[in-house]
Amino acid sequence: MNRQIVIDTETTGLDPSRGSHRVIEIALVEVIDNKLTGRTYQSYLNPQGRKITRKAFNLHKIKDSFLLDKPLFVDCVSDIVNFIGDAELVFYNKDFDLKFLNSESQYANSDINFIENYNTTCLMKTVTDALNRKSGKLSLDDASRIYHVDSSDREAHGALIDAIITANLLIELKTRTTLVSQIPHKNKAEPPEKFPFPRSYKGYQINYCKNPNCKNYGIPPSAPKKNSNGEYSKDIGKYKVQVTRSKRKGKATVKILTCKLCKSASTLFSNKGIVQEVERLQSIYKLSIPSCPNTALSPNKRKGIPDGRRYEKILKKVRNKTIELSKPKPACSNHNFDILAYSDNYWLDSKNKKRAKNSKGLPKIIHPDSSGKYHGINELVSQTFKCKECKTKFSAPLNPQKGQTNQQINYQLFSELVNKGIINRIAEKLRINHDLIYSRIEFFYNQCIQFEQYHLRKNIHKLKNKTLNLSMDRQFFYSNWTSKRDARRTLLVNTSTVDNNSRFVLASTLNFDFTSDYKALSKEFIRIGEYSKEPFKRRYQQYILPEEGIAEDQTIKTPTKHLLVQQTYSIFAHLETLKPFFNGVNKINLYADDDNAFDICITKTLKDYLASINLAGSASIILAG
Repeated sequence: MNRQIVIDTETTGLDPSRGSHRVIEIALVEVIDNKLTGRTYQSYLNPQGRKITRKAFNLHKIKDSFLLDKPLFVDCVSDIVNFIGDAELVFYNKDFDLKFLNSESQYANSDINFIENYNTTCLMKTVTDALNRKSGKLSLDDASRIYHVDSSDREAHGALIDAIITANLLIELKTRTTLVSQIPHKNKAEPPEKFPFPRSYKGYQINYCKNPNCKNYGIPPSAPKKNSNGEYSKDIGKYKVQVTRSKRKGKATVKILTCKLCKSASTLFSNKGIVQEVERLQSIYKLSIPSCPNTALSPNKRKGIPDGRRYEKILKKVRNKTIELSKPKPACSNHNFDILAYSDNYWLDSKNKKRAKNSKGLPKIIHPDSSGKYHGINELVSQTFKCKECKTKFSAPLNPQKGQTNQQINYQLFSELVNKGIINRIAEKLRINHDLIYSRIEFFYNQCIQFEQYHLRKNIHKLKNKTLNLSMDRQFFYSNWTSKRDARRTLLVNTSTVDNNSRFVLASTLNFDFTSDYKALSKEFIRIGEYSKEPFKRRYQQYILPEEGIAEDQTIKTPTKHLLVQQTYSIFAHLETLKPFFNGVNKINLYADDDNAFDICITKTLKDYLASINLAGSASIILAG
């Protein structure tokens, strides 16, 4: 009779000698002559105050509170020794379990040495030796899959269920004539795709070799052709595409494009996602000069399209009666021509004046004019214009504060914010509430964008034939939590490019989309099944999905409102917004960290400007204007 005892344990951590980790569950399963007898022993154990690590809890789901009333190892050691008798001990990962059992034996002041007193077998070594696996490591799940041992009943790791799976694996190994020498593939080979790499979007294609010294640089893969059997070939020119699936939790599955000439590899990116992010940024940093509002477009909140429909009155006879109807006007050709550059396309109509009132209870604040003299604002004016083409009337405020209440606090509030004033102190000092402060912050933000864009348009021609020395870097910000139940913070990443001589910030891009209709997008993510798709197959690859979160770091989360943009897509869009500055310049020296994201984004986005690149230490990139 060949009697064997299969043993498995669950623990608070990985090592009893580092961190004083303890056994919290032990299970023994009896096998006689390669058959399960049905005799088992299982017990949970009190770790005597040693807390379970997060990584261990994620495996076995055993809580600290559950173990408070469980017995100590010293109370169970005699039952364990009696159950074993003189049998051989079988483990899946012998080194791991034995060091924990001997450690517990020492805590119990027992003379039992599980290494010296028993014959032991390690099934992981048996399986990996047959596979000629140098590392000697293989998970129980993979071993069970290779030898077709059923483990479908296991929802989480547990000593008893793992011991039973190990016992079945032992029986399978003992009854086989030959052991498996090669690991079978988990996934079946997928048929060749019609579009193995992302298609260009609006003429934009970013997927090609990233090496500027390679002949393939800037040349995208070619589309596969159909074979005689009707299937698409895998030939995409001088490239190959492969999918890499990481075993690490939280590590995304990605599609890699490898150049056959220089062997450089880079992730495939969605051209549509990059273009959409660029268009989103352009819609934010756009000089808003009024023009004819008649676009004939229906409003679309998600795309940020206002109601552009305008109507004209017509007379129509119905049953011998003349009635007045409203007929939609066709789109006006003046819609793209603003009132400043194309003033001849518009008539000046009336002016609307409104007296500026100082609200009671708020301090009366005077404002400086261009000469430096301080005075109060008595009236706010808006000008009405009339389009010569479609006769549509619209108004434009000559003072953007028109229509605001409590406008008298704007100057002082802006000064306090610029000088890093504390919100609570500002509210107390100006005698205003927090809601008003936050609404004015948005107003100031939009006004600053308009001020910057106006002066950029006016002065960008001065960069012609200049040499620019630029530095690009990322800044990481942690936003405080908004819920007492969830103390995790949100990580925001800002990419900025600064002129080293003047300290002027050419562009600053935050990976936070606060403009799109996030509620509608969140519903669409669910409707089109974004969560069940692999990342490279998603329609909105530029976004971090709200419910998916950031799995690599358990201490941070996605924002409660609005959407986070993937960092790489944010950098791509950032570099695209820099291109207007580069047109006409003589030379650009761009300095950036030797970072993989910068390496990929700079070499791919700025290929038309790139003259030379040095990636030693910090990246120094010379761009030809």
